[in-house]
Amino acid sequence: MLRHDLRNGQFFISEEDVASKNPDDAFEADLFSRLNTLDALRTPDAKYHLRLVYPELDGSVNEWLQDSNPFKEQKISGFHKIKIDLDITEEGTRLVKTR
Repeated sequence: MLRHDLRNGQFFISEEDVASKNPDDAFEADLFSRLNTLDALRTPDAKYHLRLVYPELDGSVNEWLQDSNPFKEQKISGFHKIKIDLDITEEGTRLVKTR
C-alpha cells in the first residue's frame, strides 16, 4: 500500500501524492502509494490489517488491526496489537494534517 524510501531524499509533497503515487511501480519506486484503495482491502470483519517494516532497524515489524481508516480518519478506533517490535505507534496509525 505504501513505500517510502528516504535514502534518496524524496518526499510525498501533497495529499494527492500520498493517495496515489507510482501505483504500478511498487517494488522499484522510492515513493509508492495506493492508499486511495485501502477501503477495498479490509478484512472480512471490516478491519484494517496494517504492518510497518523497518528494514534499517534489523527488519523490526509493527503489525496490528484497527477499525479506522488511517488515510481518512484522525481518531484511531478498534486498535488490536498483533506484533509490536518498536513502540513508536500510538495505538494505530492515523491521518495527521501538517498544513
